[in-house]
Amino acid sequence: MSAKRRSQREWEQIVGAWKRSGLSSGEFCKRRRLSLETFGWWRWRLGKEGAAEERTTTEFVEVAVVERSAPTPEQRAIAIELPCAIVIRVEKGFDEDSLRRVMAVLAGGWAC
Repeated sequence: MSAKRRSQREWEQIVGAWKRSGLSSGEFCKRRRLSLETFGWWRWRLGKEGAAEERTTTEFVEVAVVERSAPTPEQRAIAIELPCAIVIRVEKGFDEDSLRRVMAVLAGGWAC
């Protein structure tokens, strides 16, 4: 294992190379002749600093407010679908007596 002292900048580059390599930390250190323990410590330290930077960084994102259009009569209506492909739409503000008469006809055995 190499006993060379490296700067923080060098370790940032080494850890970055490891992330891009796709190798396990053990295999990466073995190939580069690095101390696995030292490499692990620097990963932890740099990760800790990066997490602290992420917590203090504030970004603003533009938000667009979209007005919703009024619902169409079909969207406000209650739809009663019969087996024979007939659809009865009951819109908001419907006449209850008229609906009762329609339902009575349907309940009386009216067939499609």
